Amino acid sequence: MTIENGSTITLSLSTLQETFQLGHLLGRSLPAGSIVLLQGELGSGKTTLVKAIGQGLSILDEIISPTFVLVNEYGSGRVPLYHFDLYRLNDSHIKTLIIEQYWDEAEYEPGIVVIEWANRLSDRPPHAMTISLSQIPSLSSLPERVESLPNASANSLLEQTDECRTAVVTLEGDYPEAMTTVWSQLSSLELSPTRER
Repeated sequence: MTIENGSTITLSLSTLQETFQLGHLLGRSLPAGSIVLLQGELGSGKTTLVKAIGQGLSILDEIISPTFVLVNEYGSGRVPLYHFDLYRLNDSHIKTLIIEQYWDEAEYEPGIVVIEWANRLSDRPPHAMTISLSQIPSLSSLPERVESLPNASANSLLEQTDECRTAVVTLEGDYPEAMTTVWSQLSSLELSPTRER
């Protein structure tokens, strides 16, 4: 299987379980030295995905967002997990970060680096898997008969529905050869076609 720089897979994650399934697969499969850049609005599932990656790595510690400490390091799994969250940092702080020390393997044991709000990075890593999460309302969870809900607007109906996510996964740069196996697993990932209630 040949993967080209910029290869993309789009996954529909119609349940929270499917978001966990994707993250768990990544945690089990990503090689040490992998960098995962997470993008998406608030509530799109970035931290949920990181928690699932941690479970896939067999990390027993609770994975929490490092919103106020920049990075959480978890060393108890298959390989270390370095979890960054750039949400609360301003541009000048982000420019002074030396995040590359986590992937240049000089100071830290090779592991998996996951960066939430990665679109705020000024210097991108040499290779990375970018996952852009977007949240969309699921029309399948709308009531079959709208007329059974008098005075209900389309907006209020959408607010009452569950949300599903779309994950656009892209490989960028000179990724490790071991990523070919992960890409193959992502390409054949079978997610359930029906929503669980």
